[in-house]
Amino acid sequence: MKNIVIIEDHPIVLSNMSLLLNSQQDLHVEKTFMRGVEVRSSSVFDQIDIVFLDINLPDDNGLLLCAFLKEKFPHLKIIGISAFDEWHIIQEFLQAGALGYVVKGADNSHLFRAVEAVMKGERYLCSASNQSKNDYLTASEETILLLTRREKSILKAWDGNSSLAENAKNLAMEEADLKNYIAFLKKKYAIDTIEAIQQLMKNTMH
Repeated sequence: MKNIVIIEDHPIVLSNMSLLLNSQQDLHVEKTFMRGVEVRSSSVFDQIDIVFLDINLPDDNGLLLCAFLKEKFPHLKIIGISAFDEWHIIQEFLQAGALGYVVKGADNSHLFRAVEAVMKGERYLCSASNQSKNDYLTASEETILLLTRREKSILKAWDGNSSLAENAKNLAMEEADLKNYIAFLKKKYAIDTIEAIQQLMKNTMH
């Protein structure tokens, strides 16, 4: 029997999810929460296997709450549930410690598939989440093709093992100018590291 907690602020969604999950013989919804403050003060999670967490709560940030739960209870398998299907949001949620993500409105079977996958330690994204990811990556690849000559030269020459000052010297640039280029590129692609953008460029230009 897998014990489940649902954190969701919409009563109807919460009730429907509870009924659906409890209909399975090997699943049991142990407790539900509608507010983040209740989650942070609860001791129930020691006995919980899976948490379904709404990313958008009225009194808390779902991303921060996810990170809090994983830090305090590392054994938890967290599955995000949200109406948001933008890939950068899904990606942030996964980086915060979630192992799965199901977009609200997706077929109910995705909830069961998500449970099965995360209990095996596997990541699970519903079809809508995967489509969002594919759309995002396609858009990023198209944007890569619009790189300026200077941006391409920076990405090709950038050495992640060297300091900003050393990279600026190798590129014959002012350090402040290179810093601005790097910040712009990270914002442009919504990617945290230059190395990740380099890999995207390599894959696209291949």
